[in-house]
Amino acid sequence: MIFGSIYTDQLWVHPGSRKKGLAHQLMEAVHDYGRKSGCSMATVATMSFQGAKAFYEKLGYIVDFERTGYTHSSSCHFMRKEL
Repeated sequence: MIFGSIYTDQLWVHPGSRKKGLAHQLMEAVHDYGRKSGCSMATVATMSFQGAKAFYEKLGYIVDFERTGYTHSSSCHFMRKEL
């Protein structure tokens, strides 16, 4: 947590455990912890090739900005969600 924001740096679920709600449960635990700690915002960053942007959008995250210029035409999406 920093300045009222909780940041998730790494979230990865083994392919065999995907589509079972585990990532959603983990992120909800992060959000709950953030709220209890006085945070008003949650933030994440994800690369376009990871395919996670839609997952975070389903959780209510929006893109603050997109940084382009990475190899293979990749970009980084910096996202936030109000808690």
